[in-house]
Amino acid sequence: MSVASPPLAFSYLRFSTPEQMRGDSFRRQTELAARYAREHGLVLDTRSFADLGVSAFRGANIQTGKLGEFLVAVQQGAIPQGSYLLMESLDRMSRADPWDAMMELRKIVKAGIKVVTLTNGRVYGADDGNSDIALLEAVLVLVRAHEESATKSRRLKAAWEKKREDAGDRPITSIAPAWLRSTGAGRGFSVVEERAAVVRGIFGAFLGGEGTHSIAQRLNEEGVKPFGRAKFWHRSYVLKILDSRATLGEFTPHTLEYDEAGRKLRKPQSPLPGYYPAVVDAETFARAKAMRSAKRGPAQSAGSRKVSHLLAGLARCPHCRSSMLRVNKGNGPKGGHPYLVCSRAKAGAGCDYRGVRVDRVEPHIIKAHERLAYEMPTGSKTFEDVARRLAEERKTLSARVERFVEFLDGGPSETVRAELAKAEARLAQVRREEQEMAALEAGRNVVSREALLRGLREAMARDPLDAAAANAALRQLFERVVVHWDGPGPALDFHWQHGGVTRLKIVGEEW
Repeated sequence: MSVASPPLAFSYLRFSTPEQMRGDSFRRQTELAARYAREHGLVLDTRSFADLGVSAFRGANIQTGKLGEFLVAVQQGAIPQGSYLLMESLDRMSRADPWDAMMELRKIVKAGIKVVTLTNGRVYGADDGNSDIALLEAVLVLVRAHEESATKSRRLKAAWEKKREDAGDRPITSIAPAWLRSTGAGRGFSVVEERAAVVRGIFGAFLGGEGTHSIAQRLNEEGVKPFGRAKFWHRSYVLKILDSRATLGEFTPHTLEYDEAGRKLRKPQSPLPGYYPAVVDAETFARAKAMRSAKRGPAQSAGSRKVSHLLAGLARCPHCRSSMLRVNKGNGPKGGHPYLVCSRAKAGAGCDYRGVRVDRVEPHIIKAHERLAYEMPTGSKTFEDVARRLAEERKTLSARVERFVEFLDGGPSETVRAELAKAEARLAQVRREEQEMAALEAGRNVVSREALLRGLREAMARDPLDAAAANAALRQLFERVVVHWDGPGPALDFHWQHGGVTRLKIVGEEW
């Protein structure tokens, strides 16, 4: 007569932070599982599952962790019915929504697996004689676990918000851009002058019409040591510096949020001006930003190509709005005179092939640049009052959320939870509105536009004219220039970066 093999037991270990692994959590959970298996005649399987440093609050251990693998193995029959799953407590399995957690527990139990919580020896199984009591106990444990994690999450958010409010006196983090260093002990940051000079040089070269590829190539040729671990300068890092508002001294904190699938998302919050020492002034950054915001044309995409005419990357066809390319007709009656031609027509992809001589367009732009400056649309007014109101409301809501969280530490309250949810929802909305307002203000900053106009005047006044510098100044102000060779008479439509169009009619001439 054969003797039945003892049931298999699988240990499930979980803790959410690396610090817990270095502490007592790992040893305690391991010893509890081994002792239970020994005392109840179970064979502890070597395939025991562990989610080390994985949170159960949002179900990450079930969706992508080892507990999820265990469930799949059970469903596929790789783990036999009658086996045991040992865990310290049900909150090790899940701290997610109690309804979702109960469904996961039910899947395991219905598959013929007994779930054991080692702290109290409770066995959850389909054939448990006290199934109603066990079910009620499981619900209470999972509700408590979820509430604890939810409260902890809110407390951390409130603490972070308080830290953000105090950022003017004490930095949030010691992490700094490559051209700064932390002074230690939360005292702030200092400028690494050698690197700051490189950053300023990048902005100066870019505003002078040099492409980002050319800048990176020149830095490598000059032997300028790259920042960080890179072996040489890349165009992508030059672009990153030009786009970084940290050069202005601004810091954009991020919060860690989760989507419906439990995936982590880094959400930007309202920026903190003056957090870092600035290494470029606001006007320089605004000019570079406007130039970066312009639609990329052939001159910009080429990077190192020499800009040879004022409308490089700006000229657009009046019919299809495709970019217009500079084409040299070569020898013959029309030779020696570069033309602007619709790129779509040149490629044989439709549109009308019509050439406009560059030397008949540029003089009008040079002559009319003062008029363009005078007729620049004013755009919308500043949003200081709205921004101030939003900042005050955010501060009030943050304090209210913090008070609600502290109140919940003393015990559950449905009323307080409901009010907390309302305050959190409004706080999230206020933060979004602040971000939108900041973006609008940056795009409609009159002071910045005045600086751009000064740059245009200075570029146009050079003798001889520097086409690259003048083109760079134009691209900082205008999104595109539509070259109208059709209609009753030639004209140029200058589309401003911040909105609005200025038309320059050409009288007494045909293109």
